[in-house]
Amino acid sequence: MNEEEKTKQVRAVLFDVERKDDDPIELLRMFEICVQMADKVSARRQTASSYFLTMSTFLVGLVFGATGADLIDSLTAFFLSASGIAVSVMWSRSVKSYGDLNTGKFAVINELEKTMVARPFAAEWEYLERGESKDRYRPFRAIEIQIPRMFGLLFSGFCAVKAWDAIGGFFCA
Repeated sequence: MNEEEKTKQVRAVLFDVERKDDDPIELLRMFEICVQMADKVSARRQTASSYFLTMSTFLVGLVFGATGADLIDSLTAFFLSASGIAVSVMWSRSVKSYGDLNTGKFAVINELEKTMVARPFAAEWEYLERGESKDRYRPFRAIEIQIPRMFGLLFSGFCAVKAWDAIGGFFCA
């Protein structure tokens, strides 16, 4: 489904209520609620990302610190690193899911905004060249998604080294 079809579908669902006239106060209230909900989704995404960052940082410190001090064996370090990979995957999916949810919310907000005299979000999006110019605008999600990927690569590399140590130790013993 292309963007135009998605917009028509959103508009059809949004204005599916039969009414005699469009009450501007009612539309403004709906608009305010939608904007507040989009802000809340962003806040929840930030809270979730903070949690995943804390978990990942803790696991990195645990794995590297305990391994460096010879407090854990290679197999334990392997499994801790594997859990770090799982955290990174969940974090990436969380970022994508919250971003998709906000994209949907802004589709609704943009449709509601078409009923208003002023359209600040549409004007902002036009100013940002509809996201087509990377010099003018780069979505935060594109940057944010790189952090769990970097942690995932770090954990994957450490996992591979510890697997090699465990296998090498097994064959050399």
